[in-house]
Amino acid sequence: MVASRIKEFLPVGGRIYRYGGDEFVVITALTDREEVRKIAEEIILLEIEGLQVKYISTSVGITIFPEPGDTPESVLKRADFTLFRAKHAGRGVYLFHDDRIEQERFTLVGRKEELKTMTSIVDTVMKGEGCIVEVNGEAGIGKTRLVQESAELFSNWGGLVISAGGVSFSTLPPFYLFTTILKDMYIRNRDLFLRVLENLSGEYRRRIEFVVENKLDIEKEPGIFQDSILNFFRVLSVLNPVMLILDDVQWADTRSIDLMNILSSGISRFKMLLCYIVRTPIYNKRLEYILKLFHRYPNFTRIQLGPLKEGDMEKLAPLFKRMGKNQLKRIHKLSGGNPLFMEQLISAPEILFRGVDYFKETPELTGIIEAKIKRLDENSVLVLKIVSLLEESPDSDFLSRVSGIDKFQIEDIVDNLSKIGLLRIKKDTKTYEFTHGIVKWAIHNRIPVPERRELHRRIAQEMVKKSPNTINSVFSIAHHFISAGDKKNAYEYTIRAGDMAERVKGYFEASNLYGAAIDLFDVNDEERKILGERLVNALTESGMGEEAVQGIMKVLRDVRKRGEKEKIDGLLYNLAYSYYRAGKHDELLRFSEKVLEEMDQSSGYYWTIRFLVASAVNNDKDADRTIEIGKAGLEFFKDKTESLYNYAFSCHLISIGYVAKQRIKESLKYSKKAMEIYGKTEGGVPSWIWNDHAEVLMASGNYKEAEKWLSKTLEAHEDMGNLWLLSSYMMNMAIVEREREEYVQSSMLLEKAIEYAGMCQVLTELDIARASMVVNRLLQEGTSGYISEDFRNETILNFIDVYRGVSLIQEEKFEQAVNILVSVWNREKKSGFPMIVTTGIVLPPMRILFLIVMAYILDGKVGEAERWNSMLMEGAEQGGAHIYRKYADFLARVIKGEKPSLRPLNPLSFSLEKRLVWWMKKKLK
Repeated sequence: MVASRIKEFLPVGGRIYRYGGDEFVVITALTDREEVRKIAEEIILLEIEGLQVKYISTSVGITIFPEPGDTPESVLKRADFTLFRAKHAGRGVYLFHDDRIEQERFTLVGRKEELKTMTSIVDTVMKGEGCIVEVNGEAGIGKTRLVQESAELFSNWGGLVISAGGVSFSTLPPFYLFTTILKDMYIRNRDLFLRVLENLSGEYRRRIEFVVENKLDIEKEPGIFQDSILNFFRVLSVLNPVMLILDDVQWADTRSIDLMNILSSGISRFKMLLCYIVRTPIYNKRLEYILKLFHRYPNFTRIQLGPLKEGDMEKLAPLFKRMGKNQLKRIHKLSGGNPLFMEQLISAPEILFRGVDYFKETPELTGIIEAKIKRLDENSVLVLKIVSLLEESPDSDFLSRVSGIDKFQIEDIVDNLSKIGLLRIKKDTKTYEFTHGIVKWAIHNRIPVPERRELHRRIAQEMVKKSPNTINSVFSIAHHFISAGDKKNAYEYTIRAGDMAERVKGYFEASNLYGAAIDLFDVNDEERKILGERLVNALTESGMGEEAVQGIMKVLRDVRKRGEKEKIDGLLYNLAYSYYRAGKHDELLRFSEKVLEEMDQSSGYYWTIRFLVASAVNNDKDADRTIEIGKAGLEFFKDKTESLYNYAFSCHLISIGYVAKQRIKESLKYSKKAMEIYGKTEGGVPSWIWNDHAEVLMASGNYKEAEKWLSKTLEAHEDMGNLWLLSSYMMNMAIVEREREEYVQSSMLLEKAIEYAGMCQVLTELDIARASMVVNRLLQEGTSGYISEDFRNETILNFIDVYRGVSLIQEEKFEQAVNILVSVWNREKKSGFPMIVTTGIVLPPMRILFLIVMAYILDGKVGEAERWNSMLMEGAEQGGAHIYRKYADFLARVIKGEKPSLRPLNPLSFSLEKRLVWWMKKKLK
């Protein structure tokens, strides 16, 4: 009956066959798509006389044949798959086989304001002022689509668009992002690339040429290599406006992110738009911290994409226009307004997502993948698996060698995979990549472990045959051999890659490799011992803090299991040093109290840990302890000629202890003695000792002599390998230049010092106080114009102003204090309170409110004090800041004229607030 009714709509020669159950196959000789479309619409609206069955509808899948290589089986399979898609697209839907998402393109809707913002930014860049944009949001929300639309606009206006991205499931080498960008530009825009080289000096030009020729030996001269990249992009932006898109930044290597930060610090002077996309939570704390530093640049914009509204769906794709309101509502609810999830529901709506946030929890996405590949052949699935394991987009030749499939067959497979929306072909490089990171993630996670290891092994072996001996290729080979569980090759390539990374100060990247490879070996294997030693060294140098502590603890457990007592003290020192580098002084003190009791007092490590403790506690309160440890060291090492270094360091400790106690004469005496003894050691005077000697000279008022030693210190650290130390040295030089009335130089050094300190997460309240001192003096001298506008608008200036406010309160200049603190509050409120996320200091907005209330109380302005204190109470209540709620209650009683007890505040942890409350109560008496 059904077949007879359908046949009524077919042209002459049309045939119909029952395929099984409720499915039919129709064959016609029509070639006009419009005629076929009309027949499909008639079939969908078909009603059969005498039958009234509820909830039944018709779906039609259409394919046109023949195509090259078609067989009856392949045509039927193609039609069957198209019917499958039509069924799940909704009730009463017909689809052609090539009705792909690419052709039914999801237009950029629901993003009017975001696109307007991006258009304004592009216009700003074209006028000569560089900008930074962060595009954030959950996976599939449309971040890449927005950036692509903006890139198209940028290109249409005459700009150059360059893109690169981090790679998941892999350990990347240092500078990976930027070397990839250079190679990509060399392929796509060779003429412009060569024009840029013509404008570079010889040293810089040669290093850029080496990158594209795969001859670069970065590790020999990392400083020059870094400068080469920076100068390349600066020249490029002068010749042509450039939009630099960095995708999947959460997977990027930290040296590239360091370079991004340095490039961004002066971006306003260049025609450059730096646009980076953050897709998933960032697990590397240092990387997360550096990215947050970008927020303080005046030309920074953050675009956070949320879900689309239900009313936007019909504008997304033609397919949605053919759906009823209930269907659209159901898809919107299941997808949570996420465009990518909508696409997946259209092609496989039987999938029940595990909540809208499924990508954050990373459960298996088997449903999505099965919906698209369950009818693919074995070779197609194999190709998908190989591509999911690779860092870079492969070509057909590489896929053929790894898979063992004929190259021409690979091209047919990839073409089919692109038609069903899993892969896309990069036409300029003739390589293949996934249509979305979620697809890669899902396929990668569904590969059985034994098969995944075998594929990694085959990939690594092919790379060994073809890849050049560069840091990128060696890192990649090491990663694949580690993932394959190939102990011999994993060890060999990990050592080679680690050597290369460490020579460019990519200690974090090296430690990742060592940490991954070490688990391949048993605790007593020689390879594990060597990898453990390298891991400890890399982590100690990386200054990663908590991550370093965890890695070193792992090696320490191995050493104890092996009974290697002679190595334990050294590892305990590495742990202590990691605590010190991370600024975790309380943890260092607790740790040292525990381990020093177990250590031999004649051990050099025993004394170095004590020396770290002495350095950590050296302030006006604990300077006596620092001096005590220094004098104990002098006594212990005085007759040990082989320990001159430790004897000199003991003198140094006494010197810095006396500085903290403002006993400058004694400090200068021991500082000179330390310099003299260090001069007799094999290594000579360390550069950081020159800095500390300069600090003593500064305290004595001898700025001319201090400048000499600081200049030597900075010269020794020009390669910026240790930004932690460099920031401190620059801060000191800023103070010296200020005293010498070199205000321009002073402000420039100060800006750079704070930038480097922030990059290393070591910006402390002491740094802020020192920075405040420099800025205060510059302002007092009427030279505020010497501080760049960039710097004045940055968040760090808000920190400095907070401490200026504290100083003015204690100087009883309450009106000035209020003006400054209210300005800070307004700036922070306008920008979303970035202070709490842009530095390592915990300085919540509540502290600013607390200081404003206190200043108004002391100034006798009760009404204003009440108003601001109500804001403090409300903010503390909403944010769960119970400590500040107690302060607010205390201040409320003071405002009413009561004399509340300070006893409830004694357990509170914020020492600044406690000191000020005690001081205020004393003043009010």
